[in-house]
Amino acid sequence: MIHAQVIDTDQFRNTQISSGGEIVGSDHAKRTLAVMTLTTGSSAAAGAVFGGVPGALIGAGVGAGISTAHWLKQDRETRVPAESRVTFSLTTAMPMTPLH
Repeated sequence: MIHAQVIDTDQFRNTQISSGGEIVGSDHAKRTLAVMTLTTGSSAAAGAVFGGVPGALIGAGVGAGISTAHWLKQDRETRVPAESRVTFSLTTAMPMTPLH
């Protein structure tokens, strides 16, 4: 049995290595911000149509809550393609036995 932690991979454009040694999908900040802005803005607009300024404020709050919940729920796991290079670091000593 080998006890090791991932420390690097050649898939740096699509993945990140967490502090716990997990390979996770990269967070696309610009895309996430665009989705959150669109959700909040459209909810505010819908609220304004139905309730004026108070409706817009309520709609913006609801939209911000929905987009934040979506962001928190996103699956950050990813798949590493076959033939990818992954570098491990041993976390405990690995005993070696001679071959006979």
